[in-house]
Amino acid sequence: MKNILLPLLLFVLFSCKSTGDKTDCEVLHVDLVERPVPMEELFSKISVIPLETNDSSFLVRPVKVIIKDNRYYIVDEGVPAVFSFDEEGH
Repeated sequence: MKNILLPLLLFVLFSCKSTGDKTDCEVLHVDLVERPVPMEELFSKISVIPLETNDSSFLVRPVKVIIKDNRYYIVDEGVPAVFSFDEEGH
């Protein structure tokens, strides 16, 4: 029994090893200092579309814009409505 116990104990001790802090993941370092970022770094194209403004399409507090099928759907928190505009703002 002693002949089997010693090799078994040595096997268990030497087979257990630490993997350390090795990872296969890429580590990204992020600079958390706040600084102004130019719009050109964030967007490749910027265009301004003047929206039609009349009594039935006056925005109060727009909270979400959805673009689908060349139309802009704007959800307004101040008015219980969803506004729809085409690419020209009508």
